Amino acid sequence: FLSLNLNSWGIFILFFTYNGTSQQVALNSQFYYFDFILNPSLSGSKDYNPIYLSYRNQWTGFNGSPETIHFGGNMALDAFNGLGIQFFQDNHGGAYKQNGMHLNYARHFIIKEKKYFSIGGGMLIDQFSGNFNNLELVNPTDNVFLIGQESKLLADASIGFNFHLNKFNIGISSFNLLQSRVSNNSIQSNNNNLKRQYQLLCSYSLPIDSSIVLEPKILVRGLESGIYHGDLLMLGKFKEIYILGFSHRIGAAWSFIAGIEYNNSVISYSYDLSTSGLQSYTGATHEVILGYKFKGKGGELN
Repeated sequence: FLSLNLNSWGIFILFFTYNGTSQQVALNSQFYYFDFILNPSLSGSKDYNPIYLSYRNQWTGFNGSPETIHFGGNMALDAFNGLGIQFFQDNHGGAYKQNGMHLNYARHFIIKEKKYFSIGGGMLIDQFSGNFNNLELVNPTDNVFLIGQESKLLADASIGFNFHLNKFNIGISSFNLLQSRVSNNSIQSNNNNLKRQYQLLCSYSLPIDSSIVLEPKILVRGLESGIYHGDLLMLGKFKEIYILGFSHRIGAAWSFIAGIEYNNSVISYSYDLSTSGLQSYTGATHEVILGYKFKGKGGELN
């Protein structure tokens, strides 16, 4: 079909990823650091205002493998209002790239002590770019790739709801509500719109003793196109400093997580191994998080 100096398996994976899932929120192993992007209603809900920088290098077995960079944070304006912002760059490998930002607002309603309900909305600004000039085509007359370079700036919207009870959180959200068009290429018109995406995010904080806290988390995502992802994660925090954990993306990969939180600073690393038969081709995936937690006003909710 096409070649980028990679083997045919690699090309299939990269091309499928772009058409199937890359037009959505990125699949990060340490998704809990940017939970306010997955669900805008979580913006400003904590007793600290975090800011994070993340770097993810996926499928390192390929030259030019996908890379994703996120930078952003969220803050409580007061006990009832929160804001979140994130800038991102997603190099899908090969011909495709995204640059953009999320901007969120959340309103929190206290039901009673340690129980509250939140609603949030978000805006997405996204620049899609495609450069097909360096592709080596099996069929040089393939009209899909003869457009050379293409770029499209779009806007879309998200909404989310969350319920907090003591140490338990459960929320639902939806992205790409407008299903904006990502390309003016009429040849593949059926694949040129963002697909509406739905998320279910649950978490619980379970103190074992004065020095150990376990945090199980569940993230389920579904696209209207019929693609689903499920992440099951267990995180352990020891003496409020050391972080160890693992997660399983059902049918896709295992992730192993280690990090440190000290004096409000955060550094965390995850190592992903694919569970598919393509592991020998794809290699591992690495993800690094750096962050800092400023004192915030959202703790009055808890």
